[in-house]
Amino acid sequence: MSVVGCFNGWEPGRHELVTRRDGTRTVTVKLPPGEYRFRYLATGGVWLDDESADQVDDRGSLLRI
Repeated sequence: MSVVGCFNGWEPGRHELVTRRDGTRTVTVKLPPGEYRFRYLATGGVWLDDESADQVDDRGSLLRI
């Protein structure tokens, strides 16, 4: 699973999520202040949104920093 978005040109696999000991997944991406659209890309080409994002709509998740 990877996180893809406007910050990485929507390039799958560039920011792979790593599984933690507790079973959650994480990745660190340092970004300057702004607004960023992103989604998670799971195995089999399944796109997932982050319900804890600042906003979720038909264009994916929105994060405001």
